[in-house]
Amino acid sequence: MLWLLFLPFTIIFSLLLGLVALPLALVAVPIVLAVWLPLAILKFVFRLVLLPVVLLIAAAGVLVGAVAIVGVLVVPLIPLGFLALCGWLLWRLTTRPARTTSF
Repeated sequence: MLWLLFLPFTIIFSLLLGLVALPLALVAVPIVLAVWLPLAILKFVFRLVLLPVVLLIAAAGVLVGAVAIVGVLVVPLIPLGFLALCGWLLWRLTTRPARTTSF
């Protein structure tokens, strides 16, 4: 409840501070814009130029990751494929060729 007692003083001092700070803000805004705006434009241009390069590097990274994942999945299956190839070759070499009938 004490804040209600001090509320008029808070309002008056806030208005006085705002009136004192207004000329300083009006002088500071162009100076801040003169410093900040060229840096913001430069930052935007760098982002615009570097975006394709970064996307290209990211795509290369995704491609390398995909190749690595395929390698991780395929490399353990190589011995099984070799055994299947040996079995198929053994089967082909030990069976007789089929006879064809001609008319």
